[in-house]
Amino acid sequence: MSTEYGVKFGEVIRLIDLKLKEIDEADTVEKAVLWLLSVGNAFIDVIAEKNTGSEKGVISTVIDYIQENYSSESLSVQEIAGICHMNSAYLGQLFKKRMGYSITEYIHNVRIEHAKRLLMETDQNIESIAKQTGFKDRSYFCKIFKKKTGLSPGEYKKDKLLLLA
Repeated sequence: MSTEYGVKFGEVIRLIDLKLKEIDEADTVEKAVLWLLSVGNAFIDVIAEKNTGSEKGVISTVIDYIQENYSSESLSVQEIAGICHMNSAYLGQLFKKRMGYSITEYIHNVRIEHAKRLLMETDQNIESIAKQTGFKDRSYFCKIFKKKTGLSPGEYKKDKLLLLA
């Protein structure tokens, strides 16, 4: 089974040999149970070490998927987890560990960056921009926009236009 996770047979044998030496010292049931747990943890550590590269691939998949689908109102962590064939809670933890912020925060960041561009390059109203960037309604869009930029969408557009004048 460990070979399915990228661990070579020789590595498994070497790990088993090391752990078998430790079981000789287990003279109580508690020590035997602790030994079993340590063997399991050792295998998990080896597998995790081998799969670090695949974690990077998953993160890239998440980022690419969000970049391509940010305008969808239904975009969610659950949807992305389905694309990655992972549990949504685990994917969320993995993403946060690697990136330093949550998937939802990243979705908001991408949407707000696109919204800022639309505010500056078009004459579309705020409601239209909110819809194009995946927000379900104008008020939620304005709330997230202000949280991320410190300005309302209208204030942002006015400030940027004054800088260009």
